[in-house]
Amino acid sequence: MTEAWIFACGFLFLSFRGNAPLFRGIMAHERGRQVFDAGSVERGGGWRIMTVRAMFHICMELWGIFICLICACGIFIATPHKTRRTRIKILMQIACMLLLGTDALSWYFRVDADETAYYMVRISNFSVFCINYIFMSFFATYVWLTVSKHQHRKPAALRAVYALSVIGILLLIITQFTGLFYYFDDHNLYHRGNFYLLSQAIAVLGIALCLFMLISYRKNLDRIIFLSMMSFFVLPVLATIYQALAYSFSLQCLAIVISTQIMFVMDTVEMNMRFHSQQAAYEKARYEAEHDGMTGLLNKEAGWKHMRKYFDRMDSHDEAMLMFVDIDDFKTINDTYGHTVGDFWIREVASQLRHIYRQDDIICRYGGDEFLGAYSQHRQRTGA
Repeated sequence: MTEAWIFACGFLFLSFRGNAPLFRGIMAHERGRQVFDAGSVERGGGWRIMTVRAMFHICMELWGIFICLICACGIFIATPHKTRRTRIKILMQIACMLLLGTDALSWYFRVDADETAYYMVRISNFSVFCINYIFMSFFATYVWLTVSKHQHRKPAALRAVYALSVIGILLLIITQFTGLFYYFDDHNLYHRGNFYLLSQAIAVLGIALCLFMLISYRKNLDRIIFLSMMSFFVLPVLATIYQALAYSFSLQCLAIVISTQIMFVMDTVEMNMRFHSQQAAYEKARYEAEHDGMTGLLNKEAGWKHMRKYFDRMDSHDEAMLMFVDIDDFKTINDTYGHTVGDFWIREVASQLRHIYRQDDIICRYGGDEFLGAYSQHRQRTGA
């Protein structure tokens, strides 16, 4: 886990450091509106103008695709038994990669008027909206699988999210012929349609239903999982509201991807903590099953089991000794001074036996005041 965090921090540092000139160029572009010269790219014998902002989007989204790919591979490798929840997590990562990839294509082909760009910019923008709605269904399913605790009956909120996704995709198909959500001008530039806010309202309503479902089943979740899933709603909602009011960067896509990775990192941390907790509980139960509660020595059953293994490891040149110890007149001690004093002397004898025997030797409490010890010693072979 520590190595993963070091890698992630180093990766982000190198990413931002490597793109520092690009960031400075974006800031200069936004201040001075020097749009064309700094970011123009030659293509096919002519010049196609790409703004610095478009270069920024493509660069960041390509990095995002790489990060999502790493996360998807990590989820796939780390979970040998693929549950439905695991498959949904992988599908969400794939959806994030497709979302970033199609958005990058829309920025790459914008403003270009050739036939390839004409179709690519329409396909990519359609895909961005469509994947957003599909991702909303994936996330709702993920929330339900996390909070349901194997309940089979799906809540109305989950079915409503599915319905909203279908409605959004149907309206998106209608948009291709009517310009409902968006349209393109003669220069292949994207513009918002009169009902663009409706597309965002569908997404916000779907997120709100997921939030309602999460809060309704809050009692089924650990605190860290609940907080990590709650964090998912912050960035996408803020980005959606901002993007609805002012169109500049593709904040919504980036916010969805960032929030997804945060949620899955926290989920991985929680799973790791749960695994260690279960492992500790197993070790504790195993220790209590093999050891005497009063003295901490092996109990009778575990003692015989370890002794058999102990003697099986001996060869013909080893010597062994089995010692049986009990406390004389122990019943008299209990009857005269009480069981508290008797327990004290049992623990005292056990402590002395620990000092007498080596760490590799076997000592067990055989009965009430009876102890059993096994000791072996390697004997040097003598020549004939």
